[in-house]
Amino acid sequence: MKNDILSINDSNIAGDVWNWTWRLEEFRNGTFMLICEQSGDCLEPLEINPRKHLKDGFDVYISLEEMMSEAGYSIHDFDLLDIAEKVSKISGKIAIDFRNAPEIFEEREENVAVQQQEIRKRALAPFRSVIDNYVATLSDKEKRGAGTFYGTQRFWVNRFIEDFVIANGSFPKGKHPLVVRIGGAGYSGGEHDFDKMHGDIHQKSGS
Repeated sequence: MKNDILSINDSNIAGDVWNWTWRLEEFRNGTFMLICEQSGDCLEPLEINPRKHLKDGFDVYISLEEMMSEAGYSIHDFDLLDIAEKVSKISGKIAIDFRNAPEIFEEREENVAVQQQEIRKRALAPFRSVIDNYVATLSDKEKRGAGTFYGTQRFWVNRFIEDFVIANGSFPKGKHPLVVRIGGAGYSGGEHDFDKMHGDIHQKSGS
């Protein structure tokens, strides 16, 4: 069984008109496939690979979101309930999962973030007291430029040491460029001399 779940008509200033159609198909083994077809005034139609072996409405949502992005659209600009209604023609169960997919995705992301924080905390536990004692000697004054606050020396050095320890299993020695990334944001604050400011961290940790 198959059914069109989304159709988009589009055009450009040259007067070309084309259509995108996403079609969901169910197989006897209970899996689904999502395909995308482009038609109209397209000199070179964009080919988007089908998504196969989808198991539930969440898989369908994520696949549709990815395929729409490849075509230059965002699923968030369209009526999710309207798409879910068309999905229900294939399966009422996956339509429910599809409709709830944004909340499911957010919940999964939160769970992953919590798990990553716990893993990070456990990895840093043997080094925590030394790190805390070191960064306590650093300035906690907000860095500021062009009216924007960029955190403190203490914050960024603490984060750098944590990342270094997790990656290398030991404390940094000597001079290192303070390059730190948190999510999609980054910070670069020049070199930091750990030996000069803190002495031999390795001896203090008992290593």
